[in-house]
Amino acid sequence: MSEGYILLDRKILKWEWYDDGNTKDVFIHLLLKANWKDKKWHGQTIKRGQLVIGRKNLAKELGMSEQTVRTSLKRLKSTNEITTNPTNKYSLITIINYNTYQITQQPTNQQINQPTNQQLTNNQPTTNQQLTTNNNKKNNNNKKNYIDTFEKIKSEMIIDIKYQELILTWLKYKSEKGQSYKETGLKTFIKLLFKYSDNNFEIAEKIINKSIANNYSGIFELKQDSNKKHINHDTDY
Repeated sequence: MSEGYILLDRKILKWEWYDDGNTKDVFIHLLLKANWKDKKWHGQTIKRGQLVIGRKNLAKELGMSEQTVRTSLKRLKSTNEITTNPTNKYSLITIINYNTYQITQQPTNQQINQPTNQQLTNNQPTTNQQLTTNNNKKNNNNKKNYIDTFEKIKSEMIIDIKYQELILTWLKYKSEKGQSYKETGLKTFIKLLFKYSDNNFEIAEKIINKSIANNYSGIFELKQDSNKKHINHDTDY
């Protein structure tokens, strides 16, 4: 029985560590070992894109020396591929852009909506099938658009790692609503998020969570004044 798979984009051929065999092997091994969904372990939640492992075990699994593994991890941290939170027994490793590398594939409803009328042939899809297929294509296009757009501007704007994950959460939400950003619109959204949160990550997280929970199309500044009008900045998608 298959134990699942990871996505490996050919863009990795242009990755700066691709010609470093040890660093490449360590990174791909981490991708394979990382959680694909949140799991409980020893009373704590190990999130999607994270794994718990000791350097000795990692070296043993890869057939490398501990020093080689240590050097590769240091290189991956230096280019913001991973973060590590070490303890005296193990390290919690987080793959920073895991959601970018491993997009969750949504199953289609095409088979569920197969026609039951015998007069319909296999090459005459029902209206439901056509709508499902079109919606899936639209969602996939939106997903590709927001990832490509964000990848293009995140380095330019020098966005902190934890903000990157928060912004990707919002972009995924927008994609599920069938909406996407152009480059200018996404830059405006990010600037507004920093402005409304006063560069405070906890406030930014509350802003995003509240907008998603209330199914808003945009974000708004958290205010005591309940009469504050909702600010919709999404005029660019």
